[in-house]
Amino acid sequence: MPRLDYDTPFSATDIMSITMLASSVYLVTGLGDSSVVIKAEKKGNKQKEHMMNTFQVMRVVSPTARIKMLEKSEIQALTQWLNQIRDYALHDDRETQKLISDLGSDLVHTQRVLLKMETMKLATFENNNDKASKKIGKALNAPNGLEDMGMIIAADMFSGNNDRFDFETVLTPGRGITWNGKQLNYLFNVGNIMINETGEGAKLVGMDPFHNSTEFADLKLPVNDSWPYKIFHPSTRASLVPYVADLCAWDLKKVVGKTTGFISRHRLTKDAADRLAVGMNKGADLIESHFKQKYNRPNVVRPAGLASRADKAGWTWFTQGSSPQQLLSTLTGNSRRQYN
Repeated sequence: MPRLDYDTPFSATDIMSITMLASSVYLVTGLGDSSVVIKAEKKGNKQKEHMMNTFQVMRVVSPTARIKMLEKSEIQALTQWLNQIRDYALHDDRETQKLISDLGSDLVHTQRVLLKMETMKLATFENNNDKASKKIGKALNAPNGLEDMGMIIAADMFSGNNDRFDFETVLTPGRGITWNGKQLNYLFNVGNIMINETGEGAKLVGMDPFHNSTEFADLKLPVNDSWPYKIFHPSTRASLVPYVADLCAWDLKKVVGKTTGFISRHRLTKDAADRLAVGMNKGADLIESHFKQKYNRPNVVRPAGLASRADKAGWTWFTQGSSPQQLLSTLTGNSRRQYN
């Protein structure tokens, strides 16, 4: 019996157990506690290729965020394993019966896509859990932590994923959630700020880069002026990236919280906004390099929607004559916030 891993397709005989981690999220365990995670993702009106576009862009900036579609043979393996345990599962075993019901439904649901991920020790923010907030704050403050978060933000902006930070109205912030009585600027889903706890320390990871409302996942379609990634155009990058980074840093400071004791101070470092901006710019550069390497070659077929993205992002290698986006005039006058 081979060990389960992300890169190798598995069969029914490779599966020793399946545990439900959360709604539509399953831990599949094999020999020697080897395992993979399976998630049934709602795709809405999006196609599988749209999901893959977002995964590929996120992998550019967050290489450990490895996600792919289950192969047909693996879906068949899960179905076969499920049928086997269905035959002998006790009717009063509620946990197993729920697994059979939920996984069985996810395997046949036409509006869900089955994804395969590496098993990680993930941690995220939890309501009223100061220990979790402290842990994530430490990971953000660590070398490259806030920079990694910035790169993840850049990838989300490119794909239009608003299920982490909501940048639908990027220059008029205010679509974030209310946290401890404070209206956040962009942060919409604190559960998607994730760290992977490894033997080398906790690292930010860009899991869940796709949502069924992800607006710009289809590279065949052009983007419009609501595309948040437009802030990286060379004519506006120096002003707008620090502006957005500053507001994101304010959100993160609020959810990470303050230290306790006689003198209370923010857990996040004072240079959080600057470090986020560095990461956002680095992420944008990596994303541009990815598409340049892939499509700036003779006889390569470019997706129809890539031209509008290149124009709004100012990718001069794609086509000459890009018109700068006049975005600075739309700023509401918000100045950079200072944190004490």
